[in-house]
Amino acid sequence: MTRTESHPAWLLPSGFEDVLPARTEALERCRRALLDLYARWGYRQVIPPSSNIWKVC
Repeated sequence: MTRTESHPAWLLPSGFEDVLPARTEALERCRRALLDLYARWGYRQVIPPSSNIWKVC
């Protein structure tokens, strides 16, 4: 079996999933509510440095 046959291009890597609009909107409302709550308690947002390390098998 070739690499292309064993890992079709349309499959997402393990642990990833598509999130469609209705679910995305629900998640965003929840995220926004939490951020607003934290802000009321005096917390401020930060964006830590990130690095993406991918091991492609």
